[in-house]
Amino acid sequence: RVVYVTTALCLFAAGLGIMMGTRALPSETAVINAGVALWIAETSGFAEECVGIPGEGQVWISVTCGDGNAGRTYLFDRSGARLGAPKEPKT
Repeated sequence: RVVYVTTALCLFAAGLGIMMGTRALPSETAVINAGVALWIAETSGFAEECVGIPGEGQVWISVTCGDGNAGRTYLFDRSGARLGAPKEPKT
């Protein structure tokens, strides 16, 4: 009986792993376009004002639009989800 339960749990875990592993991830272009769309929606700016660059750590792609004080940066992880702005440390 223990063998059957263990086998069932292993098969369930394998199926879940395969399902999670084959999930489609967005392309770099799709993520940059999402950042550009946010910029245009929020500021009525132009797509030419944006550039996508590789991120570091948890950030996969950083999309920076505009310049100076009017500029914004949108951070995305590998799954294409938007990350919040880094929080300032409290002193």
